[in-house]
Amino acid sequence: MTPIEMKDGTGAVHRVFLTGATGFVGREVVRRLVGAGYIVRCLIRPGSAGKLPRGIDLEIHEGDAREEQSLQGALADCEALIHLIGIIREIPSRGVTFEKLHFQATLNMVRAAQNQGVRRFLQMSANGCREKTQNPYLATKWRAECSVAESGLEWTIFRPSVIFGPGDGFVNLLARVLRFSPVMPVFGDGAYRLAPVAVADVAAAFVAALSARQSIGRKFHLCGPAALTYTRILDTIAESLGRRTPGKIFIPESIARPLASLGENLPLFPLTRTQLELLLEGNECPEQEWKKVFGIDPRPFEADSLHYLRTSGKKT
Repeated sequence: MTPIEMKDGTGAVHRVFLTGATGFVGREVVRRLVGAGYIVRCLIRPGSAGKLPRGIDLEIHEGDAREEQSLQGALADCEALIHLIGIIREIPSRGVTFEKLHFQATLNMVRAAQNQGVRRFLQMSANGCREKTQNPYLATKWRAECSVAESGLEWTIFRPSVIFGPGDGFVNLLARVLRFSPVMPVFGDGAYRLAPVAVADVAAAFVAALSARQSIGRKFHLCGPAALTYTRILDTIAESLGRRTPGKIFIPESIARPLASLGENLPLFPLTRTQLELLLEGNECPEQEWKKVFGIDPRPFEADSLHYLRTSGKKT
């Protein structure tokens, strides 16, 4: 195949190395990359290949981003690396922590790119990450960003808000409750605002960045076209399911925080203290440069955009 040139005619990307390919965003990125003509090599933990999109011709490298030695030779003949690995909840007993999956895994991938001659590096981060925060999710995302920005590679960093689409965690979780309950718990006053962004648009931005040299050395916040209150988001999900506007039970933050702390070590408890703090903080973008740079008109978070919920009631 013909390598895909940068828009200014310099450099070319033929083969892309992808981490997080079995995840919610990763599966969409795989489809978009292949559809755009790239050869895709996926980093897959042993036994996880069955989680990849079916019917797509992919290269596989078995390894673990947490184990640097497993990455030796993994990037041979690749011109770009897209790093998507991230978690929203820790499971320390399995070695699944923000420190290991956000920071150490990113550091390992940066070193692999440096050592194996891959110059282009695209990083999935998180909107709201910053240096001065007590939230371990945001703090480790920030440190991961720093390792990329200081790498000397040709990097681009994406900071998405809440991502929605088929197979998502956040919207599908709320939909499951709404299907069986006429009322919804709301932590705090529910006035905090989120700007949900469609997974298809996030994936499109990653693919577009590979051929957009003007994106090198820049960070992009990815948000949908409107910021909505949490209560409005609940009403929109209910509308998409053909349900009435749900009743709401407002749980004061003074009660919600201890409850979330109690659930930290309960795998089936739907909310951790870290997740609660992320929710209460809100998630809006300070700018929307990505729309202009990548030519993307993001999908709105509306009932019609959530059609996948109507077909995922039995299994999401």
